[in-house]
Amino acid sequence: MAESSQKALISFTTEAGTFTVEMFNFKNLVLFERKFNLSADVLETNTRLEYIGFCAWASAVDKGLPVAETFDGFLDEIIEIELVENPAGQDQNPTDEGQSAEL
Repeated sequence: MAESSQKALISFTTEAGTFTVEMFNFKNLVLFERKFNLSADVLETNTRLEYIGFCAWASAVDKGLPVAETFDGFLDEIIEIELVENPAGQDQNPTDEGQSAEL
């Protein structure tokens, strides 16, 4: 899976609070491929709710957030979940004015 120019984040809410986690990182993508027996490339063209939920859960577990120990348990906890791309204030591709180099 080629690295996207936009950073995809997932925001989810449980009774423990609202959290935002990174959707794509190497560890999560490997866990995704193991669980679904699919290439992570499928996330670029066929992003199912289950895939978003799994990536949110895997990231939350990795960060030590207060979520269920199992993916199915996490699904029971979810009150709201959404995919957030290129959050405001986080320009992933700055214009020439934002870049500098000495030649």
